[in-house]
Amino acid sequence: MSLLPTISADYDAFRDSVMRRPLADKVALVRELERDTFPVRFAELLKRIRSRAEESISLDDITKEVDEVRSARYSGGN
Repeated sequence: MSLLPTISADYDAFRDSVMRRPLADKVALVRELERDTFPVRFAELLKRIRSRAEESISLDDITKEVDEVRSARYSGGN
């Protein structure tokens, strides 16, 4: 016996119920879901950042970039 039809029906009923709620209730639900899913979303963000960070940047490159930004700001470029 498969649980998929039951889960799908429960999800559809839940979604339909949420769609009938006022906007303020939907916003409150989104905020709760954001708090509840934060650890998972944050872990995924760290994973993406770390995968991109495999291209290591040297301290000299960072210093050069910082100096360029500072020069632009001091000269009124930004």
